[in-house]
Amino acid sequence: MTYFPDIGKIVLFGGSGTGLDTDTWLFDGTKWTQGPSAPPAMWPRGFFGMSYDPGQHKVLVAGGDGKTDSWWFDGTSWTPGPDFAGGPGPKEQFFMTYDPQLGGTVMFGGLGPGSPTTDEWILRNGTWVAVPATGGPWPLGRLASPIVWNPAMDALMIMAGIDGGSAGTSGFSDTWFFRDVPPQVAVVKISPSAPNQDNTIKLTTSGLTGGYKSWAYSYRWYVNGTLVPGATANKLTPTAGGYKHGSTVRAEAMVTDGLGISGPWVSSTTLTVVDRPPSIRTVTLSPGAVYQTSTMTATANNVADPDNDPVTLHYAWTVNGNTVTGLDSPTLAPSNFSAGDTVNVTVTPVDSLGMAGPPMAATPAIVSYDVLAGTTGQPGKAVGGVHGGGFAPGETVDIKVDSAGNPTLATVVTDSTGAILNGPVTLPMPLSGGIHLFYAVGRSSGLVGTGPVTVVPDGSVTPGSVAAGDTTVFSGVGFRPNEAVSVSFPGGTPVVRAADSTGSVNVPVISPAEPFPGGNVTASAPSGVVTDSYTAIAKFTALIDQGKSIPV
Repeated sequence: MTYFPDIGKIVLFGGSGTGLDTDTWLFDGTKWTQGPSAPPAMWPRGFFGMSYDPGQHKVLVAGGDGKTDSWWFDGTSWTPGPDFAGGPGPKEQFFMTYDPQLGGTVMFGGLGPGSPTTDEWILRNGTWVAVPATGGPWPLGRLASPIVWNPAMDALMIMAGIDGGSAGTSGFSDTWFFRDVPPQVAVVKISPSAPNQDNTIKLTTSGLTGGYKSWAYSYRWYVNGTLVPGATANKLTPTAGGYKHGSTVRAEAMVTDGLGISGPWVSSTTLTVVDRPPSIRTVTLSPGAVYQTSTMTATANNVADPDNDPVTLHYAWTVNGNTVTGLDSPTLAPSNFSAGDTVNVTVTPVDSLGMAGPPMAATPAIVSYDVLAGTTGQPGKAVGGVHGGGFAPGETVDIKVDSAGNPTLATVVTDSTGAILNGPVTLPMPLSGGIHLFYAVGRSSGLVGTGPVTVVPDGSVTPGSVAAGDTTVFSGVGFRPNEAVSVSFPGGTPVVRAADSTGSVNVPVISPAEPFPGGNVTASAPSGVVTDSYTAIAKFTALIDQGKSIPV
């Protein structure tokens, strides 16, 4: 018999009395009524198992008298159920009960095939599944052992029963519990802890508890909270996951034991796919030679982002170590620097999410004059090594002094890089001493470049041959305006005159008695010293009295 809660009645079927029966009776707590007749194929039987299956909402009759068939009763009729053939086999003198933990109807022991057994079987999802022994303590084979679900113990319980080896003359007094605690892992971890969009993310578990006999793991993955179809392995590839930087990734693991009992899904923590910074390999400045009129351009080379994000470049310019404020541009205008300044730039790559890569600085550049004399010069003479650059390639450039509007001193043609090669330029005369500016005027580009030239004094004496007591004039140029110029013969008394506004001076000096063959007249001033040679000549003066002769 068993209770059928769906109809609120106890169902009794078959059994033996004066013979084997196939009748069905229902008891509602007050009276018995006969139920539906068994179909012809449902043989009379005794010593069979009978139990209510809440999963099927039916009563199950199985085995008995060496039979292998089973039958379902839905409260109105009997229909065939899963056969024992290929499973428990012919069996009798056993009991059954429903185990909610295992999710099926369970039988233990009984007679057959052939002898009392220690077999345990579950009917689940229409199939009889064997419960293998653990290899540890296990009940001995027995017949007619009551089996019930004990909710207080959260376990299947069997007790007593007939010792099949005693020919039915003795029984057992023991009690056994079978409990299958759903398996579960304590920790699900995914790594790396900060994955990027090229990393394969791996899942590991630890702290397994529960389960019976063997364990199988199931996995599922979520990207941005959405289940990833087909991702059932313990790792997730970028292709399968489709995650990008900023994506969230989470995984779950579930364990199923050897009886098909599954534990809960256990979740990992949620990781965020990191954004990797962009990079620059090098930064170069152009032009290679920087002049006062050059516009400087910074070029970032091999800009890359490992996540293929758009990259924006930011520029920080410095002149002599001081930041050029308010400028975030790849170019620097010549108004920001002067000749002799050291200019540099640092470029920082930033991706579309605001992630900045490491700043990269260029090799510093030193600004040169657009035109520069290689040596000092004297008025009226050529100054050598005049060079410069920053003009258009092959451009005609006029070189002047002190003003772009002054007369042209020389005309040159730049090379293929726009450079002025070393060459002489004759300075005008008069020209005061000190620092003057060359002006290099490009005829096609219109660029006007400047650069210093230092003018030093020059001078000569006239006449260059003098006798004692003769006067000669030192004519000097290239002195600073109004500076005192001291001119003297060796051992003579200096004569001092002030240079005029053009730096020119004329100083008459009297030659003292000088030894043959001569020496140098020296002109000294704060701006420099100039010498010019002279030749000493003999001079004889005879005094003759009138009417007298003097022997010589």
